[in-house]
Amino acid sequence: MYVWNINALKKHLVEEGLSEAHTFYYILLFVGLSSVATEFVAYVPTENPNRWNYIDTALSILISIAGTVYAFRANRGAMGKNFAAKYFSIGFVVFIRFLVYLIPLGFVMFAYYTIAYAMAGAESTSELDATSGFEVLLFSAWYMLYYMRVAKHIRDTALA
Repeated sequence: MYVWNINALKKHLVEEGLSEAHTFYYILLFVGLSSVATEFVAYVPTENPNRWNYIDTALSILISIAGTVYAFRANRGAMGKNFAAKYFSIGFVVFIRFLVYLIPLGFVMFAYYTIAYAMAGAESTSELDATSGFEVLLFSAWYMLYYMRVAKHIRDTALA
């Protein structure tokens, strides 16, 4: 595996190509590091993150890494074929389709916070402005379902 030496990587790609296992490791590292970077950037403007922010961050990183491993295994692991092509193309289409589910999730969140603000009264709404467990659970479930669908479609292609 090449981490820094791009010329050696290019030479290896031209002369030998990458096995499915090596391609998977590059994808896993890319997904994991991208997820970590994305999650930590979210803390820059946040004044006072609460424990749910930290739980959300941990779950997001864990789900993205575990979901990628699950998808790789759905493609028959190292014996599978074309994992990168399947992972990125199927992942893109499933993501576009899953964006539709954000609309009802938005309505659920709006209803939840509307009811919570009404019940809390004006004096205690500052706690409601923070990330809640309900929010983390809802969006983590959406994220896990996304990876389950990606893996299902990859499995369908691996068995065909």
